[in-house]
Amino acid sequence: MSSILHRILTCIERAYSPDGLHTWISTGDLGSQHRPHAHINVVPRRVGEDYTFEASFGLAFVPIDDRQRIADEIRGAE
Repeated sequence: MSSILHRILTCIERAYSPDGLHTWISTGDLGSQHRPHAHINVVPRRVGEDYTFEASFGLAFVPIDDRQRIADEIRGAE
């Protein structure tokens, strides 16, 4: 997972030029993980942008077309 994460972070940095990146793994019920699985959260950060952690069920829904565009931009930075 760490080699894949490094590759993804590099692509995100190339595609979006963030000032930094937050990465974390949440596990168990208190980590909002209701079915056992492995994934790594990645959040690009910018100086001056407020940030608070919010579990995914509290976030706005991102339409599939927007998610596909973002995925294509990240893939294109490889």
